[in-house]
Amino acid sequence: MNVSTEAYETIRRTVLQWPADMRFALLRDLIYTLAPADNPTTPKGTLSIARGLLSADMPPPSDEQVRQWLGEHRQEKYG
Repeated sequence: MNVSTEAYETIRRTVLQWPADMRFALLRDLIYTLAPADNPTTPKGTLSIARGLLSADMPPPSDEQVRQWLGEHRQEKYG
Protein backbone atom coordinates (compact mmCIF):
# COMPACT_ATOMS: atom_id res chain seq x y z
CA MET A 1 0.00 0.00 0.00
CA ASN A 2 1.38 3.36 -0.99
CA VAL A 3 0.31 6.26 1.20
CA SER A 4 1.37 9.69 0.09
CA THR A 5 3.08 12.17 2.37
CA GLU A 6 0.25 14.60 1.73
CA ALA A 7 -2.41 12.14 2.92
CA TYR A 8 -0.31 11.33 5.99
CA GLU A 9 0.06 15.00 6.90
CA THR A 10 -3.65 15.62 6.38
CA ILE A 11 -4.52 12.79 8.76
CA ARG A 12 -1.89 13.95 11.25
CA ARG A 13 -3.20 17.53 11.29
CA THR A 14 -6.75 16.27 11.75
CA VAL A 15 -5.82 13.96 14.62
CA LEU A 16 -3.83 16.70 16.38
CA GLN A 17 -7.06 18.67 16.71
CA TRP A 18 -8.71 15.86 18.70
CA PRO A 19 -8.75 15.79 22.50
CA ALA A 20 -5.90 13.85 24.13
CA ASP A 21 -8.10 10.92 25.19
CA MET A 22 -9.29 10.36 21.60
CA ARG A 23 -5.71 10.54 20.29
CA PHE A 24 -4.64 8.01 22.91
CA ALA A 25 -7.51 5.68 21.97
CA LEU A 26 -6.51 5.90 18.31
CA LEU A 27 -2.90 5.17 19.19
CA ARG A 28 -3.91 2.13 21.24
CA ASP A 29 -6.11 0.85 18.40
CA LEU A 30 -3.29 1.32 15.88
CA ILE A 31 -0.82 -0.53 18.08
CA TYR A 32 -3.24 -3.47 18.35
CA THR A 33 -3.28 -3.70 14.56
CA LEU A 34 0.47 -4.43 14.67
CA ALA A 35 0.13 -7.48 16.94
CA PRO A 36 0.05 -10.83 15.14
CA ALA A 37 -3.49 -12.18 15.00
CA ASP A 38 -2.47 -15.78 15.63
CA ASN A 39 -0.55 -15.07 18.86
CA PRO A 40 -2.35 -17.14 21.53
CA THR A 41 -2.15 -16.07 25.15
CA THR A 42 -0.97 -19.49 26.23
CA PRO A 43 1.79 -21.46 24.55
CA LYS A 44 0.70 -24.37 22.40
CA GLY A 45 0.82 -27.72 24.11
CA THR A 46 0.46 -26.34 27.64
CA LEU A 47 -2.66 -28.38 28.37
CA SER A 48 -1.12 -31.64 27.19
CA ILE A 49 2.03 -30.97 29.22
CA ALA A 50 -0.07 -30.28 32.34
CA ARG A 51 -2.06 -33.45 31.80
CA GLY A 52 1.17 -35.39 31.45
CA LEU A 53 2.42 -34.02 34.75
CA LEU A 54 -0.82 -35.01 36.46
CA SER A 55 -0.80 -38.54 35.10
CA ALA A 56 2.45 -39.61 36.78
CA ASP A 57 2.49 -43.03 38.45
CA MET A 58 4.42 -41.67 41.40
CA PRO A 59 2.96 -39.90 44.42
CA PRO A 60 3.41 -36.13 44.54
CA PRO A 61 6.61 -34.88 46.20
CA SER A 62 6.51 -34.12 49.90
CA ASP A 63 6.94 -30.62 51.21
CA GLU A 64 10.40 -31.58 52.41
CA GLN A 65 11.41 -32.78 48.92
CA VAL A 66 10.17 -29.54 47.39
CA ARG A 67 12.12 -27.51 49.97
CA GLN A 68 15.23 -29.55 49.16
CA TRP A 69 14.79 -29.01 45.41
CA LEU A 70 14.30 -25.28 45.90
CA GLY A 71 17.40 -25.13 48.09
CA GLU A 72 19.44 -27.00 45.47
CA HIS A 73 18.17 -24.71 42.73
CA ARG A 74 19.03 -21.60 44.73
CA GLN A 75 22.47 -23.01 45.50
CA GLU A 76 23.13 -23.60 41.78
CA LYS A 77 21.78 -20.20 40.83
CA TYR A 78 23.27 -18.00 43.54
CA GLY A 79 26.16 -20.09 44.87
